Amino acid sequence: MSEHEFVKPGILIASHGDLCVGIQDSARMIGMSLDNVVAKPLREGVSPATYESELREVLNGFPPGSIVLIDLFGGTPFNVLAKILPDYPEIHAAAGLNLPMLLEVCGACNFMKGQELIQSALNAGREGVVDINHFVNTLLSTKAEEDDEDI
Repeated sequence: MSEHEFVKPGILIASHGDLCVGIQDSARMIGMSLDNVVAKPLREGVSPATYESELREVLNGFPPGSIVLIDLFGGTPFNVLAKILPDYPEIHAAAGLNLPMLLEVCGACNFMKGQELIQSALNAGREGVVDINHFVNTLLSTKAEEDDEDI
């Protein structure tokens, strides 16, 4: 492999319970390639120390520029990751995991990694949260305005 060849980053998704597994399944159902995605749920009864070992095992196998998406700021998966992240300076992470974030990074990881990939995930996560009533009402009012113009 040449010195400048792009190495696809790993994507770790972590959550309380099976949220990360469900989001991974949904992305697969939509047709995303998940060959570089690892889901690590924190299951009930698992200690933070054990979970730390599980996260380290995954991160140790990831190339530089890999990312972690965590479900909840301040929760146990977040706190465990925050504790070990200084040991992985080439790994970038964000909290607030949702399906739009995972879909975005699964596509974008073919040409970006690290902080750029995390920023892309954050943008997609924000844009994927929509007030549907407002969206529908805006469409309806736009349609009504277009109909009035046709008269």
